[in-house]
Amino acid sequence: MSPPAARRPPRRRLAALAALAAGACSGDGDEGPAERVAYTVAFPSIAAAVAAEELQIRAYPDEGPSTCLSLVQKRRSQQALPEAASPLVTVAPCGVQGGGDGAAIETALGRFALLVVARRQGADFLIGCAVQEVAEGVEPVRVPLTLFSNTVVVPPTTCASLSSRCSNGC
Repeated sequence: MSPPAARRPPRRRLAALAALAAGACSGDGDEGPAERVAYTVAFPSIAAAVAAEELQIRAYPDEGPSTCLSLVQKRRSQQALPEAASPLVTVAPCGVQGGGDGAAIETALGRFALLVVARRQGADFLIGCAVQEVAEGVEPVRVPLTLFSNTVVVPPTTCASLSSRCSNGC
């Protein structure tokens, strides 16, 4: 019997929200078929979304309530991160905005922390983390992004939305 088709979350046209799709597959083949798990990246503003040049997404094992705090602090202080549970996925914000399927994370079923770093001009610009259960039928998790540091400046924009930028409308 084949697994049910992956359900897509409803599309939302929020200017500062980019949707990503993540797939999970078992590492040893004993845990069953891959599941599609959706999550969203929420930018702090339209200007920040427009200024971001790439998103780096990686899953890490959830080791408790402080996993995300620890991951963010280590990235900010340039300390070594723990061993990842997925390969690094790099995608342009335009590739995932509006419900696009621009990224996929391959990881075993289980509970993971998704670390998302938006980069601009070769430097970390925004950062966020959220814990997600990788299993059949889970709701999308929202990963809110914040400024990477207090020295980061979000440049002004004339774009009304990320989709305007992606379509060269501004």
